Amino acid sequence: MTILKEYRIDNKLKQSEMAEKLSCSVPSYRLYENGEKIIPNRILLRFLRLRGKEGDLILADVLEELYEK
Repeated sequence: MTILKEYRIDNKLKQSEMAEKLSCSVPSYRLYENGEKIIPNRILLRFLRLRGKEGDLILADVLEELYEK
């Protein structure tokens, strides 16, 4: 499970709500969440801002996920 999906489920959000929070389209969000498309830096930064102080740890997890593929 990707960090985006984990966050969305933990916060009881719909994919459309996450897409709105990240200022991206729902189809693009689905691709990011499913790991089918690399998350652009601007989307990643918005996600980190949502997470607040946990951002540094999240960034490390996301980078690890990206480089494992």
